[in-house]
Amino acid sequence: GVLLEKGRMGNMGNMADVIETYMKSDGHSNIQSERCYELDESKPFQIEKIEIIDKNEKQLAFYEAQEEIRVRIHCISREPIPNLYGYFALRKDNGESLIICDSIEDGNDVFNNMPGGRHIVDILIPGGLMASGDYIVYLNFSSNYAHGFDVDSPMDALMFKVADSISGRGNKRNALTAMVLSWSVVNKETH
Repeated sequence: GVLLEKGRMGNMGNMADVIETYMKSDGHSNIQSERCYELDESKPFQIEKIEIIDKNEKQLAFYEAQEEIRVRIHCISREPIPNLYGYFALRKDNGESLIICDSIEDGNDVFNNMPGGRHIVDILIPGGLMASGDYIVYLNFSSNYAHGFDVDSPMDALMFKVADSISGRGNKRNALTAMVLSWSVVNKETH
């Protein structure tokens, strides 16, 4: 990879290192793969930290479109809350929603009556789901048993970048996803 700065070569090396250098440059200050929150002992449940990690559990400046990533939520439960659930939205930086999901939808709500203590919860985003671009993670935690309904509201918690340097079309793919589909012969006719 080569990074050009005002028409001159600024950095050259392997693609991942050059993109990381670019992401750390001016104009990308909103991109962050981790956010920590101040502890508030008055909250019965709260988020302590949210991070985006790759399959090797590393935070990166950008993530590959063809690889799975995880949104890792570090939370503290100070008391079990009935019907507590998490709301997750993944949006492109233009506001277009790619995923909207509640933790109750899979039938295994990990937040409902979560026992006291520190917990780590992962949300897996499969590889190929996101095309190249900037993404925003929105989170909210609510319960109809909580005073005021919302229990903890990190809201627009993280912003991260996805690049497609692995697939043939790469960053030139004009689609909502970077999904690479499998093509196979199911019936071979012979003459």
